[in-house]
Amino acid sequence: MRSPLLLTLAAALSCTGCRSPESHDSLDSVPVCQECFDAVTAAHQQHPATSADEHRVIKEYTFPCCNAEMAVYIEGGIHMVRCGGCVKDGVAWNACHPVEMNTK
Repeated sequence: MRSPLLLTLAAALSCTGCRSPESHDSLDSVPVCQECFDAVTAAHQQHPATSADEHRVIKEYTFPCCNAEMAVYIEGGIHMVRCGGCVKDGVAWNACHPVEMNTK
């Protein structure tokens, strides 16, 4: 006979992969402009992180959609985007979603 606690623990451990850090399904997803979303998603695909300890800037430039400085970088092995217009504190690529921004 198996212990209910053991079965619960086994089920919980098996679900740790269900909400991986690479998932875009976060309930706390941050809205960013389409251009920033595209830039960080492309960087994730074209410049994979080599380790969980990696820290580097991939690209910095001014984006016309937000008319602000934007940076795509890797922090702690996670691709991040920071934009003076839509996401000033920076956000992980998998914790944001694109929205249409009003540029006026």
